[in-house]
Amino acid sequence: MVDIRKLSGDEPELLDAAIRVLRDRPSPAPEIFLQDPHAHAFVAIDADVVVGCAYGYELFRPEGFWTLILYELGVAEPYRERGIGKDLLDAFVAFARAKGHSKMWLFTDAGNAAARRLYEGAGGERTDDSAGYWWVFE
Repeated sequence: MVDIRKLSGDEPELLDAAIRVLRDRPSPAPEIFLQDPHAHAFVAIDADVVVGCAYGYELFRPEGFWTLILYELGVAEPYRERGIGKDLLDAFVAFARAKGHSKMWLFTDAGNAAARRLYEGAGGERTDDSAGYWWVFE
């Protein structure tokens, strides 16, 4: 069973492992990311191995509300199509709701059909003809 968990500031090694999954290279400063109170990362762990990650940022808008932006979500190739991406996305959405954010947003490649199915299946509302998705919690 894969465990989904939010990283704390004292877990830079797990964020580094996650970036290696997403980008196939180390993270130059995972501790700086995790020290930012508006930066958040979730990892998927299978038997002590990081197999996926979702990270993003809280943004205070001049209109007077917070938006959570999911910047990236990815799962290692051998672990895809097992629902791990959905579990990471659900954890991120639940976090946004728990923080009292009014909205969450993400952007994906228009040609990424799997990501689009995931986001639409998880309640994301596509913005017009673009590849952006909103979750509205009001």
